[in-house]
Amino acid sequence: TLEMMDKDETRKFRAIPQKIAIAGYRTLGSLVSALFTDNSGVGPCWPASQSTDYLFDTDYGNLGTSALSASTWDACIQAQYKQAEATSGKRMGIRPAFLLVPIELEKTALTIIGSEGEPGTGDNDLNVRRGSARVIVVPDWTDTNNWAAVADPRVWPGIVIGYRYGRAPEVFIAGEETIGSMFTNDEMRIKARFVVAVGVGDYRPLYKANVT
Repeated sequence: TLEMMDKDETRKFRAIPQKIAIAGYRTLGSLVSALFTDNSGVGPCWPASQSTDYLFDTDYGNLGTSALSASTWDACIQAQYKQAEATSGKRMGIRPAFLLVPIELEKTALTIIGSEGEPGTGDNDLNVRRGSARVIVVPDWTDTNNWAAVADPRVWPGIVIGYRYGRAPEVFIAGEETIGSMFTNDEMRIKARFVVAVGVGDYRPLYKANVT
């Protein structure tokens, strides 16, 4: 409103569009992260045309139950590498590029990915998995034990996102003095639009550990 601007609250006023845009990205992030946590952590049914198999399933070879450690990360890499083409049965040879964790596992994940020596060993073993992935902390994950891995989407996309009006949230400001609410009520109205669709393209580039 004009009152807000007259009170010299310009910093708050200028922050509104940015906060709206950030909210759009956070909403998109929540839609993606929910694919890993739906149905008690096994994700949606996949393919969606049936109701027997879920996105993360032992039949698909992409579901584990062990806590995050250097050895289970190695097992994850091997499991994804062994995923086979649907038509030929040949191994795809892909590797996880991102290690997804809740905030409680961030230190463990960074230790596994960043240490020169293999964590948990006392023989000065070389950590051959150093730098094998990028650690991403998922804000919406509240389970303190579960973790996941995703291959590089440029190599083999697992999660697919469709954008209706582009990859960035649109922010519209109705601020013309002689039009609309600015004319009738001295109100500047702000609207954000971010139309997206989130889904699963393939289970093979994805791995999930629901720790028991």
